[in-house]
Amino acid sequence: AALCQLLGVDPMVEMFKDDPTEPDVCGVEVRTTTHPNGHLIIRQPKATSDHVLAIVSPERQFVRLVGWITPEEINSDDRFPFRTDRGHPPARWIPGAVLDQDIGALCVRVYQRRFGMSI
Repeated sequence: AALCQLLGVDPMVEMFKDDPTEPDVCGVEVRTTTHPNGHLIIRQPKATSDHVLAIVSPERQFVRLVGWITPEEINSDDRFPFRTDRGHPPARWIPGAVLDQDIGALCVRVYQRRFGMSI
């Protein structure tokens, strides 16, 4: 919902789709955690959309969009292997600190993709 608000789109349309395989919001997968230094966890062997990490406060009153990453970066960066970690299902574990913190650049990317124009 926080990304919907930032992009100015209707959360009821973007978040509740008939096809659960579609990305969460405007072509972007959103992953949340309550851990202040959380990781972006991607369970797909090959990412196909941009991903954003949101940290939700423990009382669920505040959301901080930490950063984002493209599927090309996810799939090609050797720092993020698709692996099993401590008994968890296979995933890529991407630290929030390495994500692109320019959320405005993500907004531009979404608008360009959605409306086919440069901003």
